[in-house]
Amino acid sequence: MDEPSKAIFEALASEFFKTPSTEREWQEIARKFKQRWDFPNGIGAIDGKRILIKQPANFDYKGNNSIVLLAVFGPDYQCIWTSVGTNGRSSDSGIWQRSDLRAALSSTDNPLSLP
Repeated sequence: MDEPSKAIFEALASEFFKTPSTEREWQEIARKFKQRWDFPNGIGAIDGKRILIKQPANFDYKGNNSIVLLAVFGPDYQCIWTSVGTNGRSSDSGIWQRSDLRAALSSTDNPLSLP
């Protein structure tokens, strides 16, 4: 990440890219999903987007080159988790299998503090 991008991210991340870290925050998200979208126990809406990039030097692959942005949004359209950089040739299930979100959700340590 270049210096201006890093500075912008560091200045705005805590406000615009905040992953809930307490049970109370997750419960509030679930309450809002139920109230606003009639989706009980919802903790986020996840989607991926393949982003075309210029072919890197010394990269030998036919067709389009892309990376994947994987993001989770809360009930108020706020971004609560992101991952960028998975190779766009990967399948959706392959991207999910390698995501740190899947690892966190599968962990017995409960690093996300889900209730």
